Amino acid sequence: MKVIVSNTFANQQQLVELHLYNNEISSIPQSAFVNLPKLQELFLYSNQIRNIETLAFSNLPQLQVLRLDGNKLETIDRGSFKGLGNLQELQLQNNLFVSIQTVQYQFPVLTHLYLNNNSITGIPDDAFSRQPKLVTLHLHSNRISTLSTTAFKELTQLNTLYLYNNHLTKLPEHLFTGLSDLRDLRLDNNLISDIFLNSFTGMSNLSFFSLSENKITSFPIGALSKIPSISALDLQNNQMQVLPLSAYDKLASISTVNIENNPWHCDCRMVPFRQVMTGSRSFENQITCQEPSSFIGKKLKNISPEDLICEDPTIVRFERSDDVQLVHVQVETLHLVCEVSGIPTPDIIVYLPSGQNVTFESGGRVTMGVDGTITIRDVTTADAGLYICIAKSSAGSTYALLSVGPSSLPPIQQSQSVSNSEIAGWSLFGLLLLAVILFCIRFFWCKEVPTCTCTCRCPPASPDNTTCTNTRSEVRDDTPLKETTPKEICEQLQSNNDPTIQSLTSQDQIADSSDHSAWPSSEFSGPRESYTSYDNQ
Repeated sequence: MKVIVSNTFANQQQLVELHLYNNEISSIPQSAFVNLPKLQELFLYSNQIRNIETLAFSNLPQLQVLRLDGNKLETIDRGSFKGLGNLQELQLQNNLFVSIQTVQYQFPVLTHLYLNNNSITGIPDDAFSRQPKLVTLHLHSNRISTLSTTAFKELTQLNTLYLYNNHLTKLPEHLFTGLSDLRDLRLDNNLISDIFLNSFTGMSNLSFFSLSENKITSFPIGALSKIPSISALDLQNNQMQVLPLSAYDKLASISTVNIENNPWHCDCRMVPFRQVMTGSRSFENQITCQEPSSFIGKKLKNISPEDLICEDPTIVRFERSDDVQLVHVQVETLHLVCEVSGIPTPDIIVYLPSGQNVTFESGGRVTMGVDGTITIRDVTTADAGLYICIAKSSAGSTYALLSVGPSSLPPIQQSQSVSNSEIAGWSLFGLLLLAVILFCIRFFWCKEVPTCTCTCRCPPASPDNTTCTNTRSEVRDDTPLKETTPKEICEQLQSNNDPTIQSLTSQDQIADSSDHSAWPSSEFSGPRESYTSYDNQ
């Protein structure tokens, strides 16, 4: 069947159910269902319906179930659902809807609404305020990325809400306020990373809660504490690394828990949680260590609390990782590496001479891998100057400096030449940026500890000098370090007469990145780089 002819069912006044599914019907005309006063169920699913005319269902006063799923509907004209005052179940899944304007009709007794498997992108304010009796709402498998705070307002009888398989990144606070009858909430397979304290306020009777397959990095103890009656919690396949002490009692109060397949870091941050583990709870067997490397694959319950340690971040090396000779050959790509170590594994941020910061999530011309390899494409002399690598974790922070000389890089591709003064200007900008960053690091990271330590390593000025000088000095808070150029930093460390500082020769001094005469001549087989690192403990 491709067409419903007008008045086809006019003489079927006693008809209660009408099944027209799995046909090729493309349109529902106004006169399709005339004189069917007792019809309660109408199945039109798995057709090719693209259009429903106004008042198409107006002669079905007793209709309770309407199935329009599996069609080609994109929109529904205003008035198409007029007259369906007794409709209890409406199935619109597996269509082509991009918004929920289709439900902006008065369905005073509608209890089950299916809008899953469409292309809906957002839920606006008061979206379901005209369906106050809803008990089950299926919104899963769409493209929903935004939810209004009042999206589910007035749904005081809602029992089941499915929002899984969408693109949600966060949940507004008080989103579920008023849903006191909600029992089953599924938010799995989204992109949720942060959960606010009041995201779950108002769900006093929630029983089953799934947040699996998301990007959650911290156990949401504050938000979960707002749900007193939860009996099943699924948090598997997220990005959680540490469990706070307060999480133990909450997990122990839930009958069914799944926290498997998270990248658990078995270090000093896990000590309080480990100390209260008894081995009697099923979730204790689900915590498998992913870091540090010495504990990979081991269960937290099998590790002594004394072995759960942290180590300060350390920058093992910050240098060029390629061996291309750039003085005689202009290349398009520059490779650097900032290799770090520590427990937990430090996060890496690299600041470029331009002031731009780069992380492993960055894209574009400058990218960084999770292992600290930095790739700079389409290199010009504007990329010359000071690079800063910062390694930071909960155990502390450290940073290192790397200067790349302008003779290592090709000129900027412009119609006019670039003067030495312009290049010097870029270098000066880099130095000013460095001073600001160093001040911020010292002020914010060191203001609550008695001392800060810094390490300075000066590379050789030529291939004949193969030994670098390692220096270390302690700088107290009441005698701030003059933080300008790498050269001046090393000179000030020397002037402190610290016995641990070795005397630097003229060839070992770090070149000021704004002093181009200090960079090697064209005979030098590779670019001059200088490295300085500072540890904040």
